[in-house]
Amino acid sequence: NRLDQILVSCGLLDSSGIMLQRNPFTCFSPEHIRNPANGSPLPAWKGGRYPGGYSDHFPLILRIATE
Repeated sequence: NRLDQILVSCGLLDSSGIMLQRNPFTCFSPEHIRNPANGSPLPAWKGGRYPGGYSDHFPLILRIATE
């Protein structure tokens, strides 16, 4: 798996009581978006053609908590 990135607005970084939980990142990789042969993401585009996949990476889930 490749590390993706998450962009956050400055509102998430202020002192309003939103914080990251312990181990906040999870890779979302359900079976229907994985290549059954090797577990990699099913690509949306490959060599200029659309094979019916989703992306070249798995999405990240960020868990946050509020006070």
